[in-house]
Amino acid sequence: MWGYFMKEIKEFYKYLNKINELQYVIGILDWELKVNIPNDTVSEINDLLGKYNVDLFKLKTSKKYGGLLKKIICTKYFEKLGLAERKHIKKLYKEYKNQVCIPIKFYKQYLKIGEEVSQKFDEAVKKNDGSIVLPYLDKMVEETKKMYAFRDNIKSVYDAMLDDFEEGMTTKEIDELFSKIKKTLIPFVKKNKSSNRELKYNFTDKQLKDAAILLLSYIGFDFDKGDAAVYQNAFTTRLGFKDVRITFNNNENPCCYASTVIHEGGHALVEANIGPEYLKYASVSLASLTGLHESQSRFFENILGRNKNFWVPIYPKLKKILKLDLTLEEFVSELNPIKPGMIRLDADEVSYCLHIIIRYEIERDLFQNKISTYDIPRVWKKLYKEYLDVDVIDDANGFLQDVHWSQGNFGYFPSYLLGTIYDGMLIEAVERELGSIDDILANGNVKVITEYLKDNIYKYGGAFSSVELLSKLCGERISSKNILDYFKGKYI
Repeated sequence: MWGYFMKEIKEFYKYLNKINELQYVIGILDWELKVNIPNDTVSEINDLLGKYNVDLFKLKTSKKYGGLLKKIICTKYFEKLGLAERKHIKKLYKEYKNQVCIPIKFYKQYLKIGEEVSQKFDEAVKKNDGSIVLPYLDKMVEETKKMYAFRDNIKSVYDAMLDDFEEGMTTKEIDELFSKIKKTLIPFVKKNKSSNRELKYNFTDKQLKDAAILLLSYIGFDFDKGDAAVYQNAFTTRLGFKDVRITFNNNENPCCYASTVIHEGGHALVEANIGPEYLKYASVSLASLTGLHESQSRFFENILGRNKNFWVPIYPKLKKILKLDLTLEEFVSELNPIKPGMIRLDADEVSYCLHIIIRYEIERDLFQNKISTYDIPRVWKKLYKEYLDVDVIDDANGFLQDVHWSQGNFGYFPSYLLGTIYDGMLIEAVERELGSIDDILANGNVKVITEYLKDNIYKYGGAFSSVELLSKLCGERISSKNILDYFKGKYI
């Protein structure tokens, strides 16, 4: 029987490799579409991506695939596999069950609606007119509700969405965590507002690429496992087992630019350091741990990258590459204001939390039928005034600033703030194991922290949930107390 089990395992790996190969092709095409493809080729590539995504859906919902997963899980020999591997396989089966219930005809139509929304969203942004996209976004919301309704035993559509992005997380728990943060930070931000200079430099793409290589290498990213490029939007994607790509925009503000590169570097470190034995599973398992993923990007960007000691060993090199006329003290000061504004991506680390709560409350209420899609612009402006004391002047600076909803990524936004909450807990764990973060950074040893995170988080490739990993490292349930203490200690 053991021999038969190993035969099934081998066949399963062979099938899983087909999925990974197709995902690699889709990833490369998507990268080219975003970064390199000429305008006249966009339509053709979009058609190819649509076809390949349907092919991928068919592979991941086939009877053969489901049968292999079920056989492996149900046999007594399954328990002989390592714990992390068992968790990975169970996650694959969970994803299979969530997708196999969706009719292929409906899925194709859903992809078409997604293309429509994306096109109308781009038009709305260019014309600064949200009314252009709202009818199409409303259609996507309704079709998304239908898609989740195909699943068995769904009590709450929004909870199911949250679970897809951060396994085990519920609206109830997020409401409790976020309400404590909101209660503390709304008055905190208003009381501790500061000002900073409007920095503006004319950087060349070569300067930005050279500076990115400096910063990413400094925190431990291996360029043998990926690359970085200048693009209008910043993002990180893993195309293949050893192919992680990073983009950053030509931002004229050196502080915003540096923070963006380090943020994306945190994402890239997660993707590039999965244990080789788990790489074949990572495309699915990491997808359900976006909160933990965001915690790493924000840990490097904020907890490390806004700390003066991070820059002591490296700032002279960055200053030379970018030809800056700022002292170290001036540069660090510009990294750390509390300056609430309209734009999430420009937000400081404190007011950023309220930007996320606003988006969470809107999409939660949207899927709980408390508001309609057409209410979004009005509610958006209302909450920005209440929480941040900021007047939103138009749609481009309002709900059109993020692409998430136009891409159907409902339930993703809470991950950003969950990641920040996790960071507060990780500070304590890192310092308990390694000593003072200030001392480690001042001595130029940031890679010591990177190695600790590799060994305790990244190598598992998302096999364990955030709650499991944090309980192991921190010995406590998720709590917002640590990050609030961090903010108070830093800014008061």
